[in-house]
Amino acid sequence: MPFICHQVGAKDRNAVPPKELHIHRNSLLYRIGRIEELFHVSLKDSNTFRSLMIAFYMMELAEQMYHESST
Repeated sequence: MPFICHQVGAKDRNAVPPKELHIHRNSLLYRIGRIEELFHVSLKDSNTFRSLMIAFYMMELAEQMYHESST
């Protein structure tokens, strides 16, 4: 999941340097292509991008709320 979060947060297919993810550039492009193929989405599409951003934000909020309630 961290991989896709990095990519969506970057707003650009090639914006996240592969070094930051500790992978080769070709691996980065391959993973993006596989995600698009498996889920039948384009990470370049603004609606998909917006939906993913909202989903990741909600996941982050839920995780924070869970940790706050367990302390």
